[in-house]
Amino acid sequence: MANEAVRVEDSGLKGYRRTVAEDSAIEKGATLVLADLNTVTTSTAATNGSIFGGIAEAEHPTNISGSVAISAAMNGCFDMVLAPTATCTTGDAIILSGANTIDKAVDAASLSGALVGYAEEDGSAGETIRVRLRNG
Repeated sequence: MANEAVRVEDSGLKGYRRTVAEDSAIEKGATLVLADLNTVTTSTAATNGSIFGGIAEAEHPTNISGSVAISAAMNGCFDMVLAPTATCTTGDAIILSGANTIDKAVDAASLSGALVGYAEEDGSAGETIRVRLRNG
């Protein structure tokens, strides 16, 4: 998997239990999108600005009989990759912007569940920056 989020600081808090489809393959460090019934999927280009569901804390292999849960980090600090056209400065609100990539939020996204967290350093297209998650 490319561009997975890497934990650089642990908040000491446990992950949130999320529901996944039994046949979903999710890698550790994948950015997750939250849907109805507490269900998450991996982020894609089609899910830009969607509700942030956390960062997968462990792998969820495909077709593990009865395995329909995953732990998702909503706290702590992670190194995350900016989208190919994204830029941000320290303190900017951050949202999902593709498969395991992020972008600076516009005002409306900052007020919704789309908010991932806040940039802790400046960055430009394709760079890895530190992001403090929004604390669920």
